[in-house]
Amino acid sequence: MAENPVPSTADDAAVEEVVDQLVLREAEQGAAGREDLFDGPTELVASSIPAAGALLGDDVDLAAANSVMSQSMEQSPAASESAGNVEDASFKDGDTEGSSSGATKLAANRENEVQSETDLELLARHKTKEQEIVESEEVVARMERIEQRSRLGFTGEEAKAEGQSAAEVEQQEEEEEEEEEPRYYDPATLDSPPGPSELPSSSGRLLCSFGLDGSKRGAMDYIAEDVLIFPAANTVQTLNVRTMVQIQMQIFVGQGVSTITVHSSRQWFAVCEKGVNPSVFMYTYPALQLYKEGGNNTLSLEMKILRGGTERLFGCAVFSHDGRELATVGGYPDYWLTVWDWRHEAIKLRAKAFSQDVFKVCFSPSFAGQLITSGTGHIRFWKMAATFTGLKLQGQLGKFGAVPLSDISGFVELPDGKVLSGTESGRLLLWDGGFIKCEITRPGGIPCHVGNVECVQLDRKRRQLITAGHDGYARIWDFDALDGADQVDDKPTFEMAPLEENFIGEGVRCKTLLREQDHWIVQDERGAVLRVALPTFRSTRLLEFHSGPITGLDTHPGDHVVATAGEDATVRLYSYIDGAQKQLLCRAFNRGARCCAWAPDGRTLLVGFADGVLRALARAPGAWRLAQVVKPHTGAITCLALSVDGQHLATGSDDGTIFFFQAAESGWNPVGYFVAPGPVSCATWHADSQRLLVGCRSGHISEVTRPVGNEDTSRTLSLDLPSTTFNFLAAQQAAAARAAAAEREAAAKKRAEENPDGLALDEEPAPPAPPSQSVPEDPPAVGALLRHEKNPNFFYVSFRGEKHPGMYVCNFSGGEIVERKLLEAGGLRGVSVSRGGQFLAVGGEEGKVRVQPWGSPERARAQGWQSPAQDGACLAAASFDDAFLLSGGASGVLLVHRLSLDGVAERSSVPDSVPAESSGQEPADITEESAYSLEDAKQKEEADKLRAAALRRQMSVKEQLAEIRQELREEIERNRNLPPGQRVAPEEMEVDPGLRSMMAAEVESHVALAHRELEWETEKANVALAKLRRHFLEPLETERIVVDALSSGRHVSTFQTLRLNADVQAAIAALDASEMLRRQPSMMTPGSRRRTREAQGIPSPSYPNTPSPHLNHSGESIREVREESAAAKQAQRKKLREMREVREQQWAVFNKTRPDPAYENPADLAAIQAGWDTLGDFKLKSDPEYIVPEAQRIDAGKKHAQMLRLTEAMHRHTRAFNLQVLNLRTRREGARGALEADVERVRAINKLLGLEEPPLFEWHSNARERPEAREEVGERELAEFRKQQRQAARDAKNQGGKGLGGFGGQAASSPEADAEEEPGVLSPTTLNTAEHGPGTKAGSSGKENTPRRGKKGREYRKSDLEIAEQDAAERRLRHEKAALVAKVARAIAGFDADVDRLRTEKLSLKAKLQAAEGRMLVMQKELDLLKEFEKKDHMLNSKSAAKKAEQEELGKKADELDEKLEAKQAELSAGAAAKAELLAEFDRLVDPGHSHREALLKVYNKKVKRVKKKENNRGADEDEDESDEEESDDEDLDDDEEGDTCPAGCERATFDNVCQLREKKLDQDDLIADVTKAMEALKREQDALAKKLKTVEAAMKAVEKEMDDFQKEKQGALNQIDVALTLSLHQIQHLSSEGRLPDDLSSSLVFSNGALARLGARVRELGDEKSALRLAQRDLHRQHLGLHKQKKEKEKKIAELQQRAVDVQMLKFGQSTSKGDVSEPGKEAGHSLLCFGELKIAEWQQRAVDFQMLKIEQVIDLKLLEAVGDSAGAEELRASLAEQERVHARELGEWKRAIDRATDVLADVTAENTACLNRAAELGEQHQRLEQGLVATQHSVLADAVSMKRKEAEERDKMVQVVNDQAGELEQLKAEIRVLKSKGPIKTRV
Repeated sequence: MAENPVPSTADDAAVEEVVDQLVLREAEQGAAGREDLFDGPTELVASSIPAAGALLGDDVDLAAANSVMSQSMEQSPAASESAGNVEDASFKDGDTEGSSSGATKLAANRENEVQSETDLELLARHKTKEQEIVESEEVVARMERIEQRSRLGFTGEEAKAEGQSAAEVEQQEEEEEEEEEPRYYDPATLDSPPGPSELPSSSGRLLCSFGLDGSKRGAMDYIAEDVLIFPAANTVQTLNVRTMVQIQMQIFVGQGVSTITVHSSRQWFAVCEKGVNPSVFMYTYPALQLYKEGGNNTLSLEMKILRGGTERLFGCAVFSHDGRELATVGGYPDYWLTVWDWRHEAIKLRAKAFSQDVFKVCFSPSFAGQLITSGTGHIRFWKMAATFTGLKLQGQLGKFGAVPLSDISGFVELPDGKVLSGTESGRLLLWDGGFIKCEITRPGGIPCHVGNVECVQLDRKRRQLITAGHDGYARIWDFDALDGADQVDDKPTFEMAPLEENFIGEGVRCKTLLREQDHWIVQDERGAVLRVALPTFRSTRLLEFHSGPITGLDTHPGDHVVATAGEDATVRLYSYIDGAQKQLLCRAFNRGARCCAWAPDGRTLLVGFADGVLRALARAPGAWRLAQVVKPHTGAITCLALSVDGQHLATGSDDGTIFFFQAAESGWNPVGYFVAPGPVSCATWHADSQRLLVGCRSGHISEVTRPVGNEDTSRTLSLDLPSTTFNFLAAQQAAAARAAAAEREAAAKKRAEENPDGLALDEEPAPPAPPSQSVPEDPPAVGALLRHEKNPNFFYVSFRGEKHPGMYVCNFSGGEIVERKLLEAGGLRGVSVSRGGQFLAVGGEEGKVRVQPWGSPERARAQGWQSPAQDGACLAAASFDDAFLLSGGASGVLLVHRLSLDGVAERSSVPDSVPAESSGQEPADITEESAYSLEDAKQKEEADKLRAAALRRQMSVKEQLAEIRQELREEIERNRNLPPGQRVAPEEMEVDPGLRSMMAAEVESHVALAHRELEWETEKANVALAKLRRHFLEPLETERIVVDALSSGRHVSTFQTLRLNADVQAAIAALDASEMLRRQPSMMTPGSRRRTREAQGIPSPSYPNTPSPHLNHSGESIREVREESAAAKQAQRKKLREMREVREQQWAVFNKTRPDPAYENPADLAAIQAGWDTLGDFKLKSDPEYIVPEAQRIDAGKKHAQMLRLTEAMHRHTRAFNLQVLNLRTRREGARGALEADVERVRAINKLLGLEEPPLFEWHSNARERPEAREEVGERELAEFRKQQRQAARDAKNQGGKGLGGFGGQAASSPEADAEEEPGVLSPTTLNTAEHGPGTKAGSSGKENTPRRGKKGREYRKSDLEIAEQDAAERRLRHEKAALVAKVARAIAGFDADVDRLRTEKLSLKAKLQAAEGRMLVMQKELDLLKEFEKKDHMLNSKSAAKKAEQEELGKKADELDEKLEAKQAELSAGAAAKAELLAEFDRLVDPGHSHREALLKVYNKKVKRVKKKENNRGADEDEDESDEEESDDEDLDDDEEGDTCPAGCERATFDNVCQLREKKLDQDDLIADVTKAMEALKREQDALAKKLKTVEAAMKAVEKEMDDFQKEKQGALNQIDVALTLSLHQIQHLSSEGRLPDDLSSSLVFSNGALARLGARVRELGDEKSALRLAQRDLHRQHLGLHKQKKEKEKKIAELQQRAVDVQMLKFGQSTSKGDVSEPGKEAGHSLLCFGELKIAEWQQRAVDFQMLKIEQVIDLKLLEAVGDSAGAEELRASLAEQERVHARELGEWKRAIDRATDVLADVTAENTACLNRAAELGEQHQRLEQGLVATQHSVLADAVSMKRKEAEERDKMVQVVNDQAGELEQLKAEIRVLKSKGPIKTRV
């Protein structure tokens, strides 16, 4: 390639200017190397992504992040750190770079400017000068466009300022996106170049692969028709399901593919990596390329790579439905949810999804900007919310509530926004708004699936939902039923049956479900991909693979096949040669496999399993055949090592042992085991096949010499073999110590050379060597061991993990690490030498595989080939010809690479490797975990031998004991046969006399010990019993007691009733007390109140209309008064006069309070009008305008009181019924003795009569009748317990076989037990029966049944008398028997009838209780609802109470003002009366005929200045002020005091008296003036108070309106509560048109027939009223027209009269009078429509006033004249009045007597009328009964019971209505009589 020309100086300046602009913009944004702002070196971009991403929070977009970062550069580092915080602490901890400030990053960026310039210079070497300038200009323009678009997208302020609409901005953005140039990447930066020790990647290529990761969710999808795409290890593969053509594509970098997702157009698919800062690559299909061809830059390619999405791996990803966005969710540790604008490779939004794994993410198909994620223990609903800082992701976690927390793997969003998800338990959850609406199950509460529900999908076309899970079933559900699912009867579950239920396959665990028209694709978690044909649902396996990690891999020694073993307990055989790439064999076992190795012959595969079993599998056509199975270990087998000569096999295990086998013709013979220093991880043989290298997880390496074959393994298989152990950790520490010592020695030597004369004065001596650290270090686990090529004392070792990478060369003899040979950057998982020994196959911890030349030091230093093949720890092995490299990883994927190395050529298979036909029968497999290992079996065999020997010795002793017992029995029998004198006493035959007592004492001690041992158990049982009693029995007031009938077989039981809670009882008691206090005043009778007042000393009130007790109308009291003396009569008259005056005053006061007869209370009028308006109108509570009456308003307290009353009533009725049942039980128990005595007597009579009859009655006891007797133990229970004990002992004896002689076996039974068991021994209870027979009692002779015999035993014939007596006795017995039978029958029938009655009552009560419980539930709901309204209710009540209190206070003040005004009015009246008295006194002093009356009257009426009297407590200043006021007030008085002289000729005494009267009159005038002023002030105060009262009333009305509105709201909320109502069918008459009951009664109204009839009558009444109102309206209209005409005529006449009055005034005075008191009545008459009569009265009164003023210049006071004038005939009038009163009194007495007689007559007539009515009612009822009987007789066959009852009810109602009407008429008559009585005597005209 030709070199590019060197750029000139000007060009260099231009490039530097572009670089400066890039760095400047980068510093302004605060994020180093933002990827979408320039196309510079990719290394700079990759290094800056984590720093930029670390500053982004969960809900912060890029624009907000840029603003925060730019502010952080201007602020302090602490402020920048606070701006960069995120919501979740785990995200903060997971990214340490995010805590650095923007200023620090800016400094770091400026330090990297030089490096950036260097990178640009490197780029300039490969590009021309013109291309660099063009690209730089494009970069700057791109940066400006992106910044402008970011501002418009997130703020929109500039767009609004410019007047652009949102649509124009969006259109402009789309145009800019179309015009935007593509981004180019250098492919060299994506694929890491090979290192100096590595061959190019072309030295090996991917040939084929087998399997995929079956545990991944949603990682398989259709990319085209019949073409599947899925990730496998570090590859992405496609599979045509019809042709089975499979294509593999390997990605560039990373540690594997975590997930993929397909674009909706199927033209793109995204590949998400694993590893550190993984990326998302966008690939095209079908090109399967990461880039597009045809760019304008030949050195770079257009790519879509999304970086910075997560830190380690992506959990899931999905495209939006429109394909414009991509959502990814990261895994541990950040769990970021990122929304990408993938076309521009930019992050749009980001937030933390959750703190645990997220399984699935999905865009909402119906609502834009919404997403849903689910995973471990959660589901979350996301929304892209617009805030003032821009768009943010806001997530709402789903609340599980009472549903158990569950992992959610699959979900689907329904069209209306609800979400249906699966659970781990197999149930479905329906989510609505973040809450669970209901839980879906199958009928009976059965979960929808058994196990986790992985797949939930919606078929919109068929309106069906498909679910699949771990139970192997796919179920189809009705979408409409699920969409409308809701809780039923307050149950959280909704039960429904699936439409279809299809079985996919046995053991299938569905992980992914893809649906097509004719088939489904199912990904089985257990290692298969199935194609399910529709509609037959027959499944076909497309792929089979390991469902877990591949733990063992070995290539065939002579064929292109490979054997794999996995944790899924399967062993598989694959062929990987071209044209035959398929799975050949597969077999599953019960436990997972850990390792495998081919036998040297290539026909047998050795496999080690996790349970310690070693199996030899022979390769047979079509299957693995089990050739041999042994269990050498108790732990998992971790490695298999075959010796070089193929004669020895060593197996290593986690139990820390190495087991050796010897090859034989029949298989592998076990030799023994050696105990290793730790759990064995790997092993390998030396070339001589004599020594074995063993690596342990503890870091130890041992070299063991194999057994030679002559070891003693008769007792144990454990071998003591020669061994050498190498401790790697100790060797490493020793090497480190030596290196440190060497460094110190070198440092000391260097210091000595620099200072040959010794240490300087200013220098310190060298520090001593640090002490050895005692902190323990975790030992490294040995990963692989290799023998050295030349030196047998050397070996190669590698370790697992990253602490000890590469391979180490170690020396056994020296115990040191010789050197370290690096083969891999990370840890090594598996290392194996190829079959030819030329290459080394290495598998790494991070998934990389490597082939390294091997065999000599030169080859070991040669270049090797490596590739990132797997996605985790992997195993690797080369084929037998070194042409292929095979690797298996943790995902279960097997990859095959074809190698192109020097000296390697592919060879054909060896003929001997062809599988042979299977012959013989397989050995029995070991499937139980408890199976013995070889060592355990050996130890068990040895223990069995020892046990057999001990048993043989025991049997020998038993035989000797049996012989001794037999000899003892023979001696005892011989002694018994001897004569009595020669017999030996039994005591003498006892060998040890004290043995029996010793045994008894031992038994007693054992019993005591047993009591002591069981004492704690007894106490524990008692405590547990007490707890159970407290928990279950003490809360019960009545248990369930069942009382059986005596003969009917029925029974009745009590209600199991709980005691009322103490709190409930206290609340009920408080409620009773409050109600008692409330009822107490109203419960007192008038008499009791009077007695109470008298007892308290309160006098009884006297009423105005109550006659005095001294005024009796009887003649006796009058005669008594006449007989008294004159003085007494006079005193009596005076007292009567005073009492009459008092009564008259009381009447006057009372009459003042009498309202106007025309006055009507507005409240009463409103209530009457409301009653008339609502008469017959049924206001339903469901009416929105329904106002709850104040008496019916309810609150939380009242509702709680109702619930308490209902609880009390339920408890009271239940307790009353239970008492009846308990009384019935007591009655049954009491009747038992009498019934049994009667039955026994009947049995005796039958016996006497010789009758054989069944028992009359048998008593049956019932344990349920007395449950409280459960703890009572009687003789019967003890006998039953003893019987069970004996039976248990008997069974134990039968099972125990022979005992140990007389000292063992079953214990000796008691004599009583033997007596009960042996039939020949009579117990005391059976002795009476044996002596007297079963039919008689003890002591009875039985002569009644024996024939009469004589002395010689001959029978005599009975005489006639005896026969008669016998007949009489027999008749008596029969009569007695009949009476007893009848008595028993009556008792039984009566008791059974009571049982039936109580059963019926219980059914009725149970129904009522259930209805009450339903009502209680409704009331509880109402209480909960009322508690929500309680706060507002209290607030309104407090406001109303405050307003009422204020209104009452104002009312009290108004009453006080009225009282004050009345008092002032009384004072005013008293002053006027005093003035009248003074005038009268003046008249008496100066009579009308007095000569100087005019002058004295003028003096008397003259107003003069007077000095007011001062109060003593006033000061001089106040006197001066008052004097000033008096001067100002008396300006209108006469100032001429000299004219106040005595007239000439008048007596001075008379003049002085007149002046004194004048002074008194003036005093009264002053008093009247003061009272008038006070009254005016009171009136002003009254007016102000009236205004306040109006204001308060208005506020009160507002509060009442608010309360009414609140009550409407509360009633509306209460109406939403459903109430259950139980109706009988005959109560429902609402039938449909078909004549049957409708299916839906929700729109019906429950109404009674009577109310319905009243409504009909009311409708007719309203119609009649409407007609009458129309007629009345017509009449009123006519009357209105007439009145209007009359009004006009009157107004015309008034105008004429006014004109006449004006004319008269003009004639008399020359002008018209305009005074208000004269003209005002006329004006007011015209405006207020006064009647003509009132106008005339006012006119004549005004005329009289005018006349008086013209004549005498003053108005005459007629009342004053009447008071002053003295009538001469007053006494005569008084006498006449007294006479008239006496006459009237006599007439009043006569009329009273006449009224009494009329009352008596009325009472008689009423009684007669009542008797007639009663008789008529009786006759009517009799007539009705007769008619009913006739109708029933005629129509008894076809009668309808319901209709008959209805007719009877209607007739009965009619009769009741008639009686009620008559009673109403009677009440009216009585009311008229009372009215007549109250009106007094009737006056008649003569």
